Amino acid sequence: MDLRMDKVDRISALPEGILQHIISFLSFKQAVQTSTLSKIWKQAWLTYPILNVDRTDKDPERRRVILTYLGQTLLKRDMEMISITKLVLKMELTSYEASYIEQSLQYAVRGCKLELQSRVNLPSLRNLSLAQIDASDQVIDYVVSGCPLIEFLRIDDCLELKSLKLFNLDKLKKIKVSFNEKLERVEINASNVHSLSITYTVTPCWINVVLCKNLKQLKLWSLSITDEWLCNEISELLLLEYLDVACCMNLESILISSSRLKTLFIGGCINLVEAKIEAPSLSAFSYQGDMISFSFNALALSEVDLYFYTDDSDAEWLFKFIEALAKFHQFSEVINLKIDSIEHMLVPRALRQTLMPPLSGTKHLNFRNSYACLRFPIMEVVDSLLWISPHLETLSIEIGSRNKIFLQFSYNNPVIYEGETPRCCQSRPISCWQHCMKKIEIEHTKNYIGEVINRYSFVEEEILEMLEKIDAALLI
Repeated sequence: MDLRMDKVDRISALPEGILQHIISFLSFKQAVQTSTLSKIWKQAWLTYPILNVDRTDKDPERRRVILTYLGQTLLKRDMEMISITKLVLKMELTSYEASYIEQSLQYAVRGCKLELQSRVNLPSLRNLSLAQIDASDQVIDYVVSGCPLIEFLRIDDCLELKSLKLFNLDKLKKIKVSFNEKLERVEINASNVHSLSITYTVTPCWINVVLCKNLKQLKLWSLSITDEWLCNEISELLLLEYLDVACCMNLESILISSSRLKTLFIGGCINLVEAKIEAPSLSAFSYQGDMISFSFNALALSEVDLYFYTDDSDAEWLFKFIEALAKFHQFSEVINLKIDSIEHMLVPRALRQTLMPPLSGTKHLNFRNSYACLRFPIMEVVDSLLWISPHLETLSIEIGSRNKIFLQFSYNNPVIYEGETPRCCQSRPISCWQHCMKKIEIEHTKNYIGEVINRYSFVEEEILEMLEKIDAALLI
């Protein structure tokens, strides 16, 4: 016999599919050991689409080695986009080990079909994320109900999920549900949940969260909720402190009544025409969208963010703009105002003679325009903003991502004229800025550099003249 023929590794020369078929008869430990035989066997193992970990090791060190290797294997396959068609994991895990393996399992379940032959039993698991999986309502219910001590739950892009019911999870504190396009029903009865986010459902979805009596934070984005539903749900959540409502197209006229609400964001609800806010504890309010009617009862409001965008810039829109700003004059000392077009907030002098300045109580105004232009009309913008909010202490103007101008003002006393009143100040409770300004300090910063380019300081009679000079010299 030719001894050289005996030394040929005929098995390694077999096609990869046959090598993987051989691996299918081996235990997880034996399958891993094949990867040390040769480069061909290693490649066959690395691309083998089935992982079957069935171990009953009592030695915690051995379990740690196995779990570490499993996690590294799943991560590598996820990064190299090597698919896994089946994952079987049968191990008794401690609380620490269950938490350790959670991240590893996330690499495995992306985009797969999840099926269960029996109920899940993970009594020590704290965090659970189910993302991009194909699983029925019953399977997800089995998984969640098998984690009685769960504290954080995320269900994201579960393709077949239609109904989500979360009951008897006393330790559950935070829930995120998003991008489940077939979801039609959400019902949550978890008394200790303090944060809930439900976003991006395509079909109309019935939602009941009023039994979450300790809920403090609620986020609702891109949902088919109605005015009545929002009013009723919010009024039942007595401990709610934070509410974020965005891109809910069915909302038209909303009433938000909450005694403990502190932060409120409303944005992108394109059919909304009216918002009534009864929230005496509200301290921060943010709105993004076209002009709507505001009604407020918010005695503690300290900062307001307003971002108005519209395709119209006629006199009617400008009048509504001034009317909307006036709703905040007695509430907030700080206003953050953003408008896409500078022309939308330049108030004509003729209109100023017929209207009262809307933000007479505001001390700090931050104005931002999204689009940079070739030249920034600082004189016109400052003049208009100081009519909108007379006697500001500070004014910040930011254009695009390139330039920021910060102005600090001081005034002559008294600001209310006695005796002869300048014509521009007649019929006003306070004088215009041009007749009481004592000093302006200006700081010009290039945003992308982050350093101050120029500083200016003007007093009384110099102010108008010097602002015009800056207008001519300041390129944006």
